[in-house]
This record gives sequence, C-alpha cells and structure tokens, in this order.
Amino acid sequence: MEDLSEVQVAVKEAFSIDVGFGLIQLYDIQGQLITDLDDIPEDSCKKVKDGGLFLVVHGLSGSRPSKRARSASSVASRASNSTELNQDSFRERILARDTNGCVLTGKDEVECQACHIVPWVYFQKYDLVGQEIWNSLFPFSCFNPTHQVMDVRNGILMWGPLNAQFYKFAFTIIKKGSIYEVEALREDEMETPKKRSAKSLQITVAKLDGKQFKFDNDKQDTWPGEKFLQLHNRIFHKKREANRLKAQVEVQKMSEEDSSQTTADEREESIVKVKNWDALFS
Repeated sequence: MEDLSEVQVAVKEAFSIDVGFGLIQLYDIQGQLITDLDDIPEDSCKKVKDGGLFLVVHGLSGSRPSKRARSASSVASRASNSTELNQDSFRERILARDTNGCVLTGKDEVECQACHIVPWVYFQKYDLVGQEIWNSLFPFSCFNPTHQVMDVRNGILMWGPLNAQFYKFAFTIIKKGSIYEVEALREDEMETPKKRSAKSLQITVAKLDGKQFKFDNDKQDTWPGEKFLQLHNRIFHKKREANRLKAQVEVQKMSEEDSSQTTADEREESIVKVKNWDALFS
C-alpha cells in the first residue's frame, strides 16, 4: 500500500464497517493522528514471516498510573461514552452545516472527514487541566461551551487527503469577515515528497492558495470560529518561516560546497598551466 486511504479502505473491509472511509482515522501510540504511512512509528509495527508489516494495538503497561492519570482516563472514558463528545456526533454537527460536501473541493461527504481546526488530541486526553487551558485560550468561542474541542465551530468538512495536509499545516484558512480564504505553501516551500501521489497532492494544495468560500448565512452562529483559525494561522506562518530559513541554510551550504569545488578546480587548472608553461621552456 502506498497511500493512507488504501489502509482506511482495508480497515473498513476487514471489520465490515458500514461507513465512508473518511470516518476512519488512525492514531499512533502517542495519540497523534497518522496522516501519512511514513508517519507510522516503527514500534507500532511488527514484521511477519511472509514479509510486510501489521499494526499492533498497544495497551498501557508498566507501573500503576498516577492518580491524575487515572482521573484523566476516567474523564476520557466518560467523554467517549457521551453522545455529545464523540467523533460521530462532531461529524453530524459539521454535516448539518456543511451540506455540500468538502468546502474546498466539493467532494461528496462520504470521502470527507470532520476536520478539527484545533486538534482534539491536545485537549481530549487531559483531565480538568486541559479543560481549563481550553477555556483560557478560547473564552466564549464555542457555539456550545460544553462541547469544547468537539464544538461545531472548531470543525470543517474536508476531503480526507486535504484534512491530512491541514493537520500538517501545509495550508491554513483565514477568516475575513464573512469570507474564508485559503493560504497555502508554495510547492517549493514544501518538503520533497517520497511518493508520486504525495507530489500530486502537494500540487493540489498549492493551487488552493487564494481560494475563497462562504458558509450559509442562516447558520452564522456555527461558522468556523475565528479564534480557532487564528491559532492555526499562527502555527502555519511559523512553519512557513521555518521552511524558508531551512531552505536558505541549504542554499548557503550548497553555495559553500560549490565554492569549495570551484577553488579546487581553479587550483588544478593553475597547476596544469604551470606545467604547460614549464614545458615550453624545457
């Protein structure tokens, strides 16, 4: 398999899951969303005799968890059992607003995922501390304050592959009044892809730059929140600047290597000229 969507389809078929593959998300043992097969850590896989790999579900092991960890686990368990705070309910709220499929491509909802603007893993897995941090960062930002990271205003319906790129900050969405506008990395600002399919997706992302779209005026209270987007915007711009600095360092390094090679070539050429000059008078 070369693409994450192929894994999602395989999971769907293996477990006879009657949902669109866009609802199937994979997370590593650190709780981070897997957006590319290359992101899967080696300790999440084991080799099998006939070649290939299979994913392993890791359970918690080792010493007894701390009181805070047990409390966090209890809260997470209660949250996962709540019909208001699970991913399915979050997706339903997003679909009720984004009725035309992916807001960027128009692709059908079965190919789309309910994308969190602020990733849920940063808050869902913590106890009351996480809730307090959320409330301090985003006061009065939710349509329903009890939903926090699962609030409809923290989500956008996106085609699965674009959702993965949004998590990687390859592009962001800026709110300009009632208009939302995409700002994307240029192709030369992105990391060199390992696969042809990844390159094609990078081209798609780069072409989104400047794209504008709107949401239904009748649902203005549930539009993606500006504060959530501003946090995503800041991280995107920091990544863009980091990529620019990295590119400058690489160019400087190449220039120094070229300069070093040029000096060596000039030295060799001088030696040849001296030998030729000596030969004329020998």
